[in-house]
Amino acid sequence: MLAVIYFLFITVAVSVLVGLWQKSTNALCKSKRNLQGRTVIVTGGTSGMGLRIATDFASRGAKVIVACPFIEEGTQGRKHIIERTENEKVIFKLLDLSSLASIRKFANEILESEDRLDILVNNAGIGIGFDFLTKDGMHCLMQVNYFGTFLLTLLLLPLLLKTGKPGEPARIVNTSSILHIVGVVNFNRLNAINYWYGIQCYGNSKLCLVLFARELTKRLNNKSVVINSVDPGAVGTTIFNCVGWFFGSIITFFFKNLFKTPWEGAQTAIHVALDKRAGEVSGEFFKNCRQTRAKQAAYDDKTAGKLWEESVRLVKMDTDEVEQLELRGGGGAGRQGVRGLYAAEIKVPAKVAQSLLLFCQGQGQLTSLPPPGVERRMSRAMSMEEYDKPNIRRLSLTPNVSESPPQRKL
Repeated sequence: MLAVIYFLFITVAVSVLVGLWQKSTNALCKSKRNLQGRTVIVTGGTSGMGLRIATDFASRGAKVIVACPFIEEGTQGRKHIIERTENEKVIFKLLDLSSLASIRKFANEILESEDRLDILVNNAGIGIGFDFLTKDGMHCLMQVNYFGTFLLTLLLLPLLLKTGKPGEPARIVNTSSILHIVGVVNFNRLNAINYWYGIQCYGNSKLCLVLFARELTKRLNNKSVVINSVDPGAVGTTIFNCVGWFFGSIITFFFKNLFKTPWEGAQTAIHVALDKRAGEVSGEFFKNCRQTRAKQAAYDDKTAGKLWEESVRLVKMDTDEVEQLELRGGGGAGRQGVRGLYAAEIKVPAKVAQSLLLFCQGQGQLTSLPPPGVERRMSRAMSMEEYDKPNIRRLSLTPNVSESPPQRKL
């Protein structure tokens, strides 16, 4: 009995000391950036950290779209933001990340109603205790925390590319977690049920978000959109209610007082969404408003590429959808958006464009992307419609250098 009491005493003492240290090191976003005329989306923006992030953006004058799967929570969240900020440009939309149909419906509504999207904060997530398959055949926790976010981001990518421009990119922020360090990517067990411990599965989903950010960065090859991941720290939110209301409330109280409140936990995401320097990097990892490093496995390019392909398959994106992404661009000159996209500034007959391509072929310049000089000429020599013609599309344009690794395409 004395041993148990002694153990509990030591545990509480260590927790208090760690908590006091954590509180003293919690960083705050210092950006004073005004968001008048900007549009932002915050998934899970109706409670916890998401609500604080959305409130901060609204206080800066942004048009804020908050998304969650619960009508009552969404309505109350919107009302709270408006009352706090006196900004009426706050919209609540239903979004259930455990349903591919709901994600597509939400994305279609956004693409139809909005002419710009400056910031997308992928904040929504669930905790442990959802060990079952969704109607789409994926593990519920993995779909909500990762696969749904993957699909949503790609569906909204054309609008982000349209909005961003060099020097002022559109931004995507993925909310990862310190628990990504326990995450693994087992392609044979990505959606296995009755297999993973809850904490392990949660960590898997958060590691996948970091890998996704790094892979998308490579495939974009474009500074008009940046995507970064954040570790908010140990934050006391209602996500702990997944273990039951009573124990969840105790854990939430403990984390709020010894580690971070939802407002403190929101600071790194706000920093990455607004800070000038944070907008100059992509595929990186942030904690306490500073760029740091994720676990080493998050930098495995081979795993990231394979995860991308598997994710495309699981969220049921067909070939035409992926190719369509390649034909949509954003701000800036020259190549826009993802690799393989050719911007058309001046249209000429397809035969002329084909002649130029054949000329490049004669020079031994045929693979996937043209060298900078050729690319600039071709961007003015052919339209996207002309590039899409079968007799031209089959041709490709980069120096045939054997030691250069092939580049993946979306």
